[in-house]
Parts: sequence; C-alpha cells; structure tokens
Amino acid sequence: MKKTESKESKTTTKKTTTKKVESAKKAAPAKKASTKKPAAAAKKVEPAKKIAITTKAKAPELTVTRLRVTCMEGPWLDDKCVRYIDVTTNANLYDLHIAILDSICFDDEMKFSFFFTEELDDLCDREYIPEDFDGSDYDEFDTDVYEDMLISKYARKDIPFGFFYVYKLDVDEWIFQIEVTDDKPEYDEKTFYPITIDSLSEGPNPEQYGSGFDDYSEDPEHFSPQSRAMYGNDEYNADDEYDGFFDDERDPWGNGDEYDGDDDNEW
Repeated sequence: MKKTESKESKTTTKKTTTKKVESAKKAAPAKKASTKKPAAAAKKVEPAKKIAITTKAKAPELTVTRLRVTCMEGPWLDDKCVRYIDVTTNANLYDLHIAILDSICFDDEMKFSFFFTEELDDLCDREYIPEDFDGSDYDEFDTDVYEDMLISKYARKDIPFGFFYVYKLDVDEWIFQIEVTDDKPEYDEKTFYPITIDSLSEGPNPEQYGSGFDDYSEDPEHFSPQSRAMYGNDEYNADDEYDGFFDDERDPWGNGDEYDGDDDNEW
C-alpha cells in the first residue's frame, strides 16, 4: 500500500516539474536577431583620391637672331658702316633702337622711327611703323610704342620689303637697313642681349656731329653742313654774318669809336 503511494507521488512530482520547465520556457523573452551585418557585406573603404598637382608651364627657350645693320645714308657718312647685332626672340624695336646707336657710339637724344619700303633705291617712299604714324610730326610721336613691338615680327626673311631704322635730326637723318642673316648663334644665358658682334663689324663709326665735334661744338663749319649749303659756300663761316654790324666787341654800332666802359653809364 505504501509502495503504490510513493510511485504515484513520484509521478505527480515529475509532472509538476515538467510543467514548471515548460512554463519557464514560455515565459522567457524571445532572443533578438543580431543587427550586425556579415563581414562580407561591410562598407567598402574608397581609396583616397589623388590630388592633381598643377605645375607652371615652362617658358619657351629663347633663341637668337643675328641682324646685319647697314648705314645707308647720313650727313657725315664717308665710309662703309656695317654692324652685326644679336637679338633674342623677346626683344622689341625699342631695344633695337638702343642697340643700333650703341653699335656706332651715337648719343640717344633725337627722335627715331622704323619703316618698310618696296624700293631700296627710293627710301623716300616709306610705310612707317606703326601704321598711324606718317613721319611728318616727330615732336608729337611717342616712340615708347616700340616697346610693345617684337623685332621678330618685322625683321623677317619672308617679308619682301626692306626694313629700315631712321634716326632723325633737325634737318638731316641717318638711315639704316636691317636684314636677317643666315647665322644661327646659340643663346647664352650669361650674355646681355642685344649685343654687337664687334669681330664682324665693317668700317669705322660715322661721326654723329661731324669732324669729331660733340653736341656742344661751336664750329658751324663742321657742325651744320645744311647751313653751309644754304649759303652755297662750303667755306661758309658764321662770323661773316656779323660783319658790318659787329666789327668787334669794342664797336657795337660800327661807327669806329672805341668802346669805353664808362660809356655804359650814359645809357
């Protein structure tokens, strides 16, 4: 009788324990699904963009042109005068003006210009540079305009015109023809261009003011050939103009009376 009760009580206890476990499972909250993405689906890291490095464009290398400059006309031109001048591609016409005067040791104190001509035998038929200058009024002409004009544009072999430089005096002018030679000198960064190639020069420097006198010369016989031509006499002497009026400093009125300094008080 006792054994039967113990079996029943064990069975009852086992059932009760089983129910408690089942009820505990039901009561436990459901486990949340993981929100982490698998490693394979991780966001790709883009490689850093390359930064474009811009470098300043390298300036074109300079080249050298050799010019032959020939003095064609001038008031005191007695001998052949040819000079060779090397210029770079970035040189302008104002640079050439200075270079020509330096090559013949002329002072830079007069007006100047450049021009083309079709007839080398007639240098009066000119096409001036720039086009709006007609060569008539040098006093109003601003030669600084040549600082913006490259030599390479005008001194060229493919232009069928003579290219000239004119150095203008009051009544006379010096005219130089400019030609491009076939020489191909190398550019030297240590050289200051334009430069005259003295070893190629032909003939002496012409005299800018005549007979070796400078611009302060008071000798009209040599300084102004035009003045001599006006009187039709190569032996012209400016002192002759004063004969009859100023015989000498002691006789300002030409009446033969000797000058006396005390006479000044009588005026």
